[in-house]
Amino acid sequence: MKKILIIIGKIVAALVGLYVIASIGFYFWLKNEVDFEFQDVSHESAYSAYIGQIFKTTKDSSIIKIEQDKGAFNGKQLIYSVMENRIEGSDFLLNETLPAGTTFSIKKFVRCEACDSNDTAAIIKITSTSSYSDAPVYFDHMELMVRNDWTQKIR
Repeated sequence: MKKILIIIGKIVAALVGLYVIASIGFYFWLKNEVDFEFQDVSHESAYSAYIGQIFKTTKDSSIIKIEQDKGAFNGKQLIYSVMENRIEGSDFLLNETLPAGTTFSIKKFVRCEACDSNDTAAIIKITSTSSYSDAPVYFDHMELMVRNDWTQKIR
């Protein structure tokens, strides 16, 4: 009977050890799968020429403030997102119109490596008002920035 108890004890210990190892492995797998980390790509030739440039919008646009999930283990962060057209949604903490003539400078470009679309966005600083300085402002429509009917380069 003593031998059986020893064998059962070893089996239980092995199962507990496997459970702990599997749990640690699952933690790191989930962390890598769920986190949406952004890599700075400002140095790439497609973006580097825009860093520091100042633009002015020539049309009204929209700015929303949302709480973005940073992944299962990193919590949430507040961000602003600028877009050409106004969209509606109950999840927005703020949904306002940015008037034509709003000025902004480009701080850097980031790419979401974990996103399916591998999106690149500009992080901008709105310089014509201090209303949006409490969180990063993402501008993920590069084609609008270079389109002369929506923005005008100031310098």
